[in-house]
Amino acid sequence: MALEPDPCPCHVELIAREPARNIHRRYAIEATPDLFGAIVVRTAWGRIGARGQEKIVSFVAIEDAQRHVRATLRRRATSPKRNGVAYEIIESSEADGELWGTASLPRR
Repeated sequence: MALEPDPCPCHVELIAREPARNIHRRYAIEATPDLFGAIVVRTAWGRIGARGQEKIVSFVAIEDAQRHVRATLRRRATSPKRNGVAYEIIESSEADGELWGTASLPRR
C-alpha cells in the first residue's frame, strides 16, 4: 500500500519583474495546518523589498484550502492580460504543481 504525500505544508513564491516599466512584484502563498487541525492559508504580496500586505484565511477542510489557493494562482496566471507582466514561480514546495494548482505558472 503506497502512502500519499501529506498535502500540507505548501509554499509558493512568485515574482513579476519588468525593470523598463519599474514593475517589481512578489507574491507568496503558504498553507499550513494549525494546532486545531484547520488549514491556515497566508497570502503576502507587494513590491519586492517593501513590507507589502498579507491576508490570512483559515479552512476546516483541505479541499477548501486547495480551492482557495488554486483560485488565487489562477488569478496570478492572468496577470499578463491585466498588467502586461507574467508571474514566475521562484520557489515551490511542490514538484509537479498538480495538488495546489501551480502547474499553470511558468517556473524560473
